[in-house]
Amino acid sequence: FGCGHVLKTAGSQIVGERNAGIPVRPSGAEDFSYFLEALPGAFIFVGAALPGDLRPHHKSVFDFDEDAMLVSASLFIQIIRDLLTADVDTLVAVAAEVSMNDNNAADEASLNNPK
Repeated sequence: FGCGHVLKTAGSQIVGERNAGIPVRPSGAEDFSYFLEALPGAFIFVGAALPGDLRPHHKSVFDFDEDAMLVSASLFIQIIRDLLTADVDTLVAVAAEVSMNDNNAADEASLNNPK
């Protein structure tokens, strides 16, 4: 259980289980991993390519399907709904994951900054 499970469950409700995908670890350069060292989380990819020629990021021709923003917003709303209506066991598991990461970050900080 963890953030990936929460995300997959919510995603399945928004775009269907077949389209929700499996969590993967991208190999591109991304600073988000530094946040994940401090707190549990998940990186979300939402398909937003327009038909036709590629319009990649960081290019002057960049463009995307703005309807994908509706999918993203719906996903976040579903995550909130799921957590607000979750049973106690689910909430305890999420809290335990956050607590475990907090303890790991505190342990690492004390190792890196001895008194």
